[in-house]
Amino acid sequence: MPGAEQKVREIFESALRRKPDERRRFVNEVCGDDTTLLAEVESLLSSHNNAESYGAVSLSPPKILVIGCLQSVLTNYIANPVTILFVLRLFKLPLELISPT
Repeated sequence: MPGAEQKVREIFESALRRKPDERRRFVNEVCGDDTTLLAEVESLLSSHNNAESYGAVSLSPPKILVIGCLQSVLTNYIANPVTILFVLRLFKLPLELISPT
């Protein structure tokens, strides 16, 4: 549903305009009791933080979300190390992407 996606993106982008230590409080206040909205925004922020840890902060929110999803798939569903390395090389991603945080 486009309206919900737009709202998630707006909250996420507003959160990024704040200092990192203020983001969680801001998101909690804006999302209120809407746990689904909160989970979506927190997922984007988590992916952004992961991207930030290896220097990909210039990525757009959709690309950050893709990286977060890819990280989840690589670490939770693909057990074959050769496949993991292939995917990382294919997308030119650092090995740190699959390292435990």
